[in-house]
Amino acid sequence: MAQDKDNEQDDISWFPYILAVTSIVIIGIVVLSINQQNKPPAKETPAQQAIAPQLAKTAQNIENINLKILSKPGSQPEKIKLPHAIKENMDDVRLEYSLTLQHQQNAKTIYQIVPDDCVEKFEINGKPVDREGEYQQNRCNWQNGFNIDLKPYLKVGANNVVIEVKNGKGPTGFTINSIK
Repeated sequence: MAQDKDNEQDDISWFPYILAVTSIVIIGIVVLSINQQNKPPAKETPAQQAIAPQLAKTAQNIENINLKILSKPGSQPEKIKLPHAIKENMDDVRLEYSLTLQHQQNAKTIYQIVPDDCVEKFEINGKPVDREGEYQQNRCNWQNGFNIDLKPYLKVGANNVVIEVKNGKGPTGFTINSIK
């Protein structure tokens, strides 16, 4: 009987410590929760800062710009403006940008395309754009993109352009500019 009282006292002597540790854990969870709610907006990543100058310019002859998130079932195209950026993490996602490029006789035909991360598909008026030269080498260059002469693919008037971009990790973006 005396031994049972000693065991009971040992169990009771641990109670304040268990209570203290449990309280500390609960307080920690509450503090983390409050900090998450009061968290300031995320700063731009180095990748977003590097692409910003290219995203700041957009060709004036581009209209009807739509974005469809291909890797999201049931996604519908939505109207967007260029330059386009999604600042939230979009890990392992495919995005389809469709737009109308108005081309006039003797107008510039060399365009800079800046995808974040890689151009996977590029079509103009339903015809695939050949992956050669700078396009092939820099189709995954999210900082500077690549320059490409679209003259063989453009007709005078409205041209339907579809560019599929695969983003590996983090924020994503896209723009296209006429340069020459």
